[in-house]
Amino acid sequence: MPIQFFGKTDIGSVRDTNQDNFFADYLDCGIDEQVFLAVVCDGMGGASGGSFASSLAIKTFVSELCAGLKNVSEEKLSIDSCELLLSYAAKCANSAVYNAAQSNSELHGMGTTLVGMMVFRNTVYALNIGDSRLYVLAEDGMCKLTRDHSYVQALVDQGKISEAEAKVHPNKNVIMRAVGTDAEVAADFFKILPDRKSFLLCSDGLSNFVDDISMEKIIVESDSVREAVNTLIEKANTAGGGDNITAILVRF
Repeated sequence: MPIQFFGKTDIGSVRDTNQDNFFADYLDCGIDEQVFLAVVCDGMGGASGGSFASSLAIKTFVSELCAGLKNVSEEKLSIDSCELLLSYAAKCANSAVYNAAQSNSELHGMGTTLVGMMVFRNTVYALNIGDSRLYVLAEDGMCKLTRDHSYVQALVDQGKISEAEAKVHPNKNVIMRAVGTDAEVAADFFKILPDRKSFLLCSDGLSNFVDDISMEKIIVESDSVREAVNTLIEKANTAGGGDNITAILVRF
């Protein structure tokens, strides 16, 4: 199944450094079947800690996932094994960031979000930790596949505030789960068929500054995935660009 994809990260209009990182490409794992992977990480923990955490998380996640795919025979690869491989890669990424933070006082407290999708055998396997998001756009519109692991999302779930109030809440950037802040972390997993769908992975530098309706309109009206991503980032910067902005658009 042919895949069009494009990813980009932007420092935004306010920040001095970019603590986001991303990966989007086919994996070279030494197996006959194609495996596509897209990952976005939004780091936190100071100017150096945040960028280091997001970079380390992606490098570890990609390498461990690739090693896992290579070590499992293609005959034994299944829905369950793909989820286990993603889970193990996320666990390794968490340990790498956590151990690095514990061994260096200047990096103590660093962490990162992680949202990713793997395409294998015409199926999308996705996971998320934190508040970076994965959106799915099909013929009937766009919806958010992931659920934010954030303080404001918990308030929304409890019926204490609305989605609109969550966007302007003073604690909207407080997340309840992150890669590397604790010795262990749980990820949410999803499986979906990619037929005639587009997938948008992004950091909150996009989702906090561009509403879902505007994002959908831009994606639908753009002639290419590159144009869509560039327009989304431009829109976020026009709206203030108050954070680093990262987006990957994957189209089937």
